Amino acid sequence: MIFERLPKITRIEADGKTLESPEITLDNYQAAAFLFENAEGNSLTVKVKANTEDGTAGAVPFLFKAADAVEYEHIGSEGKTLTAGGAFVAAVTADSLGRKELDRVSVALDCDEDLTTVYALQTQPRYENNE
Repeated sequence: MIFERLPKITRIEADGKTLESPEITLDNYQAAAFLFENAEGNSLTVKVKANTEDGTAGAVPFLFKAADAVEYEHIGSEGKTLTAGGAFVAAVTADSLGRKELDRVSVALDCDEDLTTVYALQTQPRYENNE
């Protein structure tokens, strides 16, 4: 196969000025990311939450970058507020959550304008073809 490591992509419909995405499990994946856009001048606050099965989700530190940037910025659990326009990525790794035995993540977005579609990306599978 030509594409061996494309991420699993899940479309999350946004409706309104806030979004609490469904939880994305990291059971077979080493990393999860959320891809979203922001309009120039719109104040958008981004938080990533993590949880365990039947637990209570809480904000966690995450990696953040503009989609076309190379380097990620480390963001604390308080989240990131931005007004720049463009596409952005908020990401976590299973290793960063493993110490607290967290195994699922979600994104919380809050902004001045209506949100558009958000995509969840699950990548770097530990096993392929149920091996």
